Amino acid sequence: MLRVPAGSFVMGSDDDKGAKPTHKVTITKDFFLDKTEVTVADFAKCVAAKKCTPAFIHGPDMPEDELEKYGKMCNAAQPDRGDHPVNCVDYGQAVAYCAFAGKRLPTEAEWEYAARGADGRKYPWGNEEPGCDHAVGSGCGRPPPDKAGTKPVGSFPFAKSPFGALDMSGNVWEWVYDGFDPGVYAKGDAVDPAAEPAGATGVLRGGSWDFAPSRLTSTTRQKFQRRVGHVSTGFRCAQGGVEREKPDAEQGNPAVGKSKDAVARCLKECMDETDGIQPGQCQLACGVKP
Repeated sequence: MLRVPAGSFVMGSDDDKGAKPTHKVTITKDFFLDKTEVTVADFAKCVAAKKCTPAFIHGPDMPEDELEKYGKMCNAAQPDRGDHPVNCVDYGQAVAYCAFAGKRLPTEAEWEYAARGADGRKYPWGNEEPGCDHAVGSGCGRPPPDKAGTKPVGSFPFAKSPFGALDMSGNVWEWVYDGFDPGVYAKGDAVDPAAEPAGATGVLRGGSWDFAPSRLTSTTRQKFQRRVGHVSTGFRCAQGGVEREKPDAEQGNPAVGKSKDAVARCLKECMDETDGIQPGQCQLACGVKP
């Protein structure tokens, strides 16, 4: 793990409608963060200890054709991918693994601070636009139809964050502690902020192998159904810092409402709050059939 010292930074981006307004955030205590995303091999130890459920494609009312189409793309299903990031995990599975390892999920603010530091950089490595030698995003090689297009963790050591964290852009989206609150940034400057993880939706950070390079910034926020584990969802853990109540992997994680109005509202919010996302990806985020 890497030590991230206490400090202040400007969180968000006024160029991204899903991550504005910018505001000052202060992290009052040092904390530690995994240098890389949790790997398939590490997650398997938790499964073997019966503290984690296996990583597989799943979600409320996930249709059978979705399971069949994407199931083989879970890295845990590939015997040669032990050093790749684990994917196909939902929020609860990420919480369970971090607890097994004596850690926790980072808050959204901790994650962004660790990714961009105090100097306001757009990406972990600086302000240079991402290429395939910086991170794995869409367009960086077409993966075989039965495999996710990830790379082994730590494949881009020179693209590290100010504190030395790797793969904070691309590879897989990373779950953070917070529940999704669309108005949290509008509350202004904050000290050790975190939106309590209640409700159906959480937050993913960092972009992934199957999303556009525009989603690889250190400020991009992705709303996602917390009970969905898909081919681009992974995580890393944190330790220390401000103590918080441990999130319950099950409590507050209902499926998105079945009514047409609830589904329509979720889809509209997703499309309005995020740039560079395809409609089908918002449908996955809302837990409905694409």
